This record gives sequence, C-alpha cells and structure tokens, in this order.
Amino acid sequence: MRLAMSGGAPYVEWGFCIEQLQQWLTTMEETISQEANAHNRSHLEGILFSFRAAHARHSEQHGEIVTDAPNADDLQAYLSAYAAAVGGKG
Repeated sequence: MRLAMSGGAPYVEWGFCIEQLQQWLTTMEETISQEANAHNRSHLEGILFSFRAAHARHSEQHGEIVTDAPNADDLQAYLSAYAAAVGGKG
C-alpha cells in the first residue's frame, strides 16, 4: 500500500537520480548561504534537508543491496552498473 496521506497532509512518492541529487545538494548548500531573504532561506533549508534525507535513504538501500547480494556475480554486476551510473563517485 502506498502512502497518500500522513498526519492529515497529502504526500507524494518520488525518486531522484542519485548523481543529480548529489549535484543539487552541493548547489543548495552553496545557494542557501547567499540568500538574503530569511523566509526564502528557510524554505531552501527545508528542501536541502529533504534532499539530505533522500540521499541518506539511498545510502541505506545501497548498503542493503551490497550486503544482501545473492552471489558474487550479482554483486559485481550491481557495483559495476552503479559505478558507471554515478560516474565512479559512489
């Protein structure tokens, strides 16, 4: 079952390409310090925290896949594909 509401507020499921997410994190961190408007800065920080949480969840999922790989060939195939997809940045 998918979450549509939580705490009386509607929610959306969404995904991010990890390479883009890493770039967005860097951009947000640099941009927030330059934002003069406190209201906008607060909203940008909220987006940054969401991006960080998404990245942390990805790291957990990546670790689970690496730990739970059914065999060495599957693990090697996954790690090769992962490295190619994120430009070897992991």
